[in-house]
Amino acid sequence: MKYITLLIAIWGAVTGTTSLIIKILDFRKARPNLKIELSKSHSSFVISNKYMSWRGHTYPDNYFSGVLSITIKNISQQPVTISKFEYKRYISKTDKNFWTNVITHPEFVSDYRKPVRDSKGIETTSFYTLNLKYAPNFDLPLRINAYETKTIGIFTPFIEEASVKNGEFKFNSKIVSTNKNYHFNVDVPEIHQVVHDFDSYIPPRY
Repeated sequence: MKYITLLIAIWGAVTGTTSLIIKILDFRKARPNLKIELSKSHSSFVISNKYMSWRGHTYPDNYFSGVLSITIKNISQQPVTISKFEYKRYISKTDKNFWTNVITHPEFVSDYRKPVRDSKGIETTSFYTLNLKYAPNFDLPLRINAYETKTIGIFTPFIEEASVKNGEFKFNSKIVSTNKNYHFNVDVPEIHQVVHDFDSYIPPRY
């Protein structure tokens, strides 16, 4: 009888613990949660403005700009609406960082071309387009449904040269949603790290 009572007590403890674990897992699934990372199938890089052409805008050549492709996964059962997307911009004149909105509709010209030379070294008129894949533009607010994944393209102008070190830019960002703030930090490579023969290409100038 004593052993039966003990077995019943153990069984009750096991089922109670299992029930608690299930409830915790259900709570985590129900709580809004985003996973944010650079897209593996799209290009991300920072580039000197002297190598980039922008439609309708003129940016000083001594600044860099960031072109980022970001994948956002909603790993919860609840939809999430993003209302603001900001990044930390360093300004050397003040020696401070400021939260600045990213640009969601970059108007840059991306048709870099590379002259082709024949076996005699004579340059021909044929060109190859630089093989970069950009993520699509988006509008804010951005709604991401339960278990949905979206890849978005953002643009960050006016990155000071001092912020690009050892061929990388430390991109610190904050995504504001109706439920919580999400911080996303990543090292973004300079264009020569992405396209090793970039200097042989000819960017358009408008």
